[in-house]
Amino acid sequence: MLFWIPWLLQILPAPIVVAPPQSDELILSGHWSPTLRPDARGYLSTSSGPVLELGHAKFSVESQRMELGGLLSGTDSVDPDAVLATGYGRVPTSGASTRTELKAEYGLGDATSLRITVPFETRTYRFLDDTGVPSRETVQGLGDILLGAGVEMSHQDWQRTEFELLVSVPTGSTRAREGSSGSPATPLLPYSMQLGGGTYALEPGLTWTHWWSQWSVGTSTHASLPLDRNDQGWNRGDRLEVEAWVSRRIDPFRSLTLGMEYQKQSSVEGMDSGMDPTYDPTLDPGLTGYQRVYMDLGLHLIAESNNRLAIEFGVPIWQDTEGPQLEGDLRITVGWWLTF
Repeated sequence: MLFWIPWLLQILPAPIVVAPPQSDELILSGHWSPTLRPDARGYLSTSSGPVLELGHAKFSVESQRMELGGLLSGTDSVDPDAVLATGYGRVPTSGASTRTELKAEYGLGDATSLRITVPFETRTYRFLDDTGVPSRETVQGLGDILLGAGVEMSHQDWQRTEFELLVSVPTGSTRAREGSSGSPATPLLPYSMQLGGGTYALEPGLTWTHWWSQWSVGTSTHASLPLDRNDQGWNRGDRLEVEAWVSRRIDPFRSLTLGMEYQKQSSVEGMDSGMDPTYDPTLDPGLTGYQRVYMDLGLHLIAESNNRLAIEFGVPIWQDTEGPQLEGDLRITVGWWLTF
């Protein structure tokens, strides 16, 4: 699927700039800075790039499309009819999600950046009931907004260590219902289709990156920790993400990235009394946890005035679910950001 990337690198013209930056010219505010490199942020799965300098700002738009394939139970694929035969009235068969984030960041000091992320999401599931009738449900809207800051803990030439602390604000809906009307008389959509968590959550993260003249490597850890249960009596459960990547600068304007991400999503804590866990496994809070490992290949570009574009393609190489649920499939992430 990615056979065309080497060809693209050959024909893609380098952006026109007045003075192309070289590896020994990456100077900002009197010292070397990675923000002038195409691999400043080596992997889009990390929440952000290096902390900004005092007075600098960054705006970005990032969008990820993820396909959801067939049913998985544990590490084994299962047939929908086999799951229905256990007594369920409906099972999911496929789906997709798109998450688009509007981000802004401001350098409050030489080692601190303020950050805000406003997400918009669309989630679609396809179902099959025990009579063989298929159905389709879609929900879209605002997700939970993130507010916080990143602090540079170690500032050495060619190397950065950053701690990030964000707060997830419950702005997304937890009451999305089946059908287009959203009438209180219609059933609630599953936990995984609700756009919000309904409660505040702390999201700490730690990122380490090291750059060389042509290469860079990094690793990042990020967690989401709900502080309470929402008004419906549940929360999303803890989430852990661990990333590692290596980037190769092709020239001052382009870099290739190979990254790997481990995800661990705990099952929903608590229960919504409006959901019947015996009807559909996605309505059972104890069957919502999973682990996944994704591998991504990406191309990052930097143009005039720190105008950037990146695209990454990822596929899961290992998955383990806590019950019959949709497995992750191909994901495509695109990001554009401008720093000034």
